Amino acid sequence: MGDPNQSDPLYNTGDYDVYTQLDVIYTQGVCYFPQIYALNEIEASHPNSTFILNMRNVTNWVQSVKNWNTLAKRLDKCGLLEPQLDSKGLNIPMDEKLETFYWDHIQRVRDFFQNHTHSRLVELTIDSPNAGKVMENNFGIPERCWGVANKNNRVKNKKLRMRKFLLRH
Repeated sequence: MGDPNQSDPLYNTGDYDVYTQLDVIYTQGVCYFPQIYALNEIEASHPNSTFILNMRNVTNWVQSVKNWNTLAKRLDKCGLLEPQLDSKGLNIPMDEKLETFYWDHIQRVRDFFQNHTHSRLVELTIDSPNAGKVMENNFGIPERCWGVANKNNRVKNKKLRMRKFLLRH
């Protein structure tokens, strides 16, 4: 990402109109999530920007994170899924930690934009049948241009194998 000596977290990352995935998780335990840690700096460096808060059914989001290689474990190692233990000293299930992170992130972003008027927040429920219309209304690009992408083929293939197995038996 950007230069740590610069106040702009996007410094030296390219001259783009759109940034879609800002986070970096290194295997050495170095984690950087500007969309969590640097919203103030991004907004200060890029006033009048539009931020899109992608949301979806939380159960589906949790399953997606767990199916995306080792993302759930990496988020946990980055300390984003705290606390590790409940009040009785028992491990909190991963699904519960991910759900808490999901809802906390949504609230953190909403709170930020409620108090900052130099940028705009668009909330997009990506699994809604109206998602394309929301994008058209906010960006002027026709609804038909928006679709679903980045589906995990492992999950799709697993479902297909299961369907074939069930049909044979």
